[in-house]
Amino acid sequence: MREYLLGIALIAAVFTFGWLACSGRVGSVPRGVTLVAASDSTVLVSWNEPEAGTPDSYLVYFRRAGSEGYVPLVELTATEYEHDPQGMTGCYRIAALFGADLYYADEIPSTLPVATSGIVLAEVNASGNSGFGWDRTTGLGESYTMREATSAAHVDFFVTDFQLGYGGPTYALASPTYGPSDPSGEVPVAPWRLTRFTAALPGERAPLPAYDDRVYLPFRDVEAGFTGGCYTDDGHYAMVKVTAVNTLTGELRFDGWFQLVAGLRLIRH
Repeated sequence: MREYLLGIALIAAVFTFGWLACSGRVGSVPRGVTLVAASDSTVLVSWNEPEAGTPDSYLVYFRRAGSEGYVPLVELTATEYEHDPQGMTGCYRIAALFGADLYYADEIPSTLPVATSGIVLAEVNASGNSGFGWDRTTGLGESYTMREATSAAHVDFFVTDFQLGYGGPTYALASPTYGPSDPSGEVPVAPWRLTRFTAALPGERAPLPAYDDRVYLPFRDVEAGFTGGCYTDDGHYAMVKVTAVNTLTGELRFDGWFQLVAGLRLIRH
């Protein structure tokens, strides 16, 4: 009986060895791929080792905005890589190499800005929401009233003409911190966020300037066609484009782009 069991064990070992020899090494995928800003224009890509096996190396791939396929960036044995995308945004893939086999991580993180379009904001004295804020989880934007203190936790800027009434003709995108002192008298005292804005940029494809409080100011006068950068109090870069102004209703329509990776000023999309 003992000899029989040893024979079965030997056959199983030979079968397992032969299967591994034919199929390659056992491996598994890298886990937990994340992106953070290494600087305001470079990206630190990090990941965790696979649960099973030790890979020979890792491969980092990048697909920039507007392109079809992924381009290999580097092969390395470390579990992080700092990438300079030369001003471009895009998606990252990580693969673990076991022999001749590649195991791709499930996560495909991105630096592409999240777009919100067609938002209408009313001047703070007009009818409608005058505040706007970006969700820090999804990157999407939404309008909010400036007449309630509960909005302070969500609003990144509001529309005002800094006078009574709403006819303009000059309107501004203003930091919410200006709200309680606005001549409208509509905004309650609350812990409103501080947001700053650049002067008009050449267009929505233009690179954002690095943050400097002499370049980013707490309010900017705007008109139809204005495109400018934003810097939020928690270190996110964004861009807004005013697409229409209606002085009869005191309403502005605009598009926005928000960079979910805090501290990274890459917005190109």
